[in-house]
Amino acid sequence: MRSLSRWIGFVIAPLLLGAHTGAAHAAAGDLATVVAPLSNEVSFSATGLVSRFGFTVSVTNTGLNTINSVKFLGRVSTSGGAQAIVDGASCPVVTSTAIECSIGQLTSGASYPTFTVFFQAPVASPGLTAVAFDGTLQYAEGTRDSKSKPPNSTTPSWGPVNVQLAASDGFNVSSIAPKSGGRFFTGTGVTSTADVFTTDITVPASDTYSIVSVEESANTENCVNFNACFDSTVSIPERVFGANLAILLRQDASNIKPGIKIEKVLVYYDGVKVLDCPAPPIVITNGVPCIAKRVYYKSASVTGWTPELDGDFEWLIFNDRNGSYRLP
Repeated sequence: MRSLSRWIGFVIAPLLLGAHTGAAHAAAGDLATVVAPLSNEVSFSATGLVSRFGFTVSVTNTGLNTINSVKFLGRVSTSGGAQAIVDGASCPVVTSTAIECSIGQLTSGASYPTFTVFFQAPVASPGLTAVAFDGTLQYAEGTRDSKSKPPNSTTPSWGPVNVQLAASDGFNVSSIAPKSGGRFFTGTGVTSTADVFTTDITVPASDTYSIVSVEESANTENCVNFNACFDSTVSIPERVFGANLAILLRQDASNIKPGIKIEKVLVYYDGVKVLDCPAPPIVITNGVPCIAKRVYYKSASVTGWTPELDGDFEWLIFNDRNGSYRLP
């Protein structure tokens, strides 16, 4: 799961993989449907982590006649039980795994504005490796040369479009963030002796959805403060925030070398030292991150302390850009 911003989609089904084009024929009217995944792989959902997968949908009347009462019906093979989210269309959610979108009338050559649908990824279960999205188009055709009652049709027209599901390895997480944003973290979000470094990001609401990827990797270069050092690369392309992207980096107590004080640990962003935020912190708009807070969970008297966090170091960083963070 190393390339989360890959887009897999196509218009002519035999040429590329990953999307599906369907054609529904209504006498002299033709409907072409293109369904493409936003990402070909996402993480399973887990405790505290709502991972989502999504698709773009477009429907075009490629025939000569007007087609009336067009409806797009879609369903996924499995879901996490949360209601679907649809952006850009009127789509009542029939169940947690199915939607019904009222497109209405499409004149010859007209296309319904492309819309996006998101579903919650399921939790990991034996044998589950992917989800499939498929469905039908329902419509009635109106002709220019006949006054006969137009026929109603339901034609299997597209799918399945598959998205792979990835089990957490403690170092990576991938998802689709809808406009409402969300929280995403590696591992369980809390460090342990088995997972000594974690990244926890809160994505604020925005004017668009985006593919979210967090990838951690070991980095032994100049590792002076910890027994093992890591880079954490955050990737959230093409998203405009109205608030700070909050990045929470944690080091487990078992990974901190004796005598190290949190105030002396430097944080680097794309190789440049990260400075403290001004007081009060401002909304970052220039791609220059700052450290909003450092916390050493030395005892139960520290706000936010839990047994799992005992002795841990934590840094809260604000930014508005992608990039890689390092604690040497």
